[in-house]
Amino acid sequence: MFKNLAKPDETIIEHTKECLDVAKNLVSAFENEIERLLSTDKYSGEEIFLLSTIFHDLGKYATPFQQQTLGDREGFWRFRHEVLSSEFVNLLEDIGQQERRLIIYSILSHHNKTIKQLEKATFIKNPKPLIIGMPLSVTGTM
Repeated sequence: MFKNLAKPDETIIEHTKECLDVAKNLVSAFENEIERLLSTDKYSGEEIFLLSTIFHDLGKYATPFQQQTLGDREGFWRFRHEVLSSEFVNLLEDIGQQERRLIIYSILSHHNKTIKQLEKATFIKNPKPLIIGMPLSVTGTM
């Protein structure tokens, strides 16, 4: 039975709560910068930042990731969790394309990975894009 772990010693919920605390502190410290970089006509930068934080590790709920976290290397998962995590953003109904892209890019890059690195790690072996409405190609074009 899985414990829905983000790391071997921390659940996804514990990790997300901790990340939200850090995100709220960052919003307080860098409010102007976050608003300038992330705000849209419809949403504040803080809202985009907090949504990105909430969604950033949802891909870790996938059974293969959980098996890997518990040390099962036999069924090693070839996807990056952030790619799957970004897919959940498409479940948000009342959000525009601009906000969707900001949140998805935030999630995809939260481990300092570039889009090209993620494509190489994920899409060369799995050429079908996982992110609905945002095709990523192995050539790096969007």
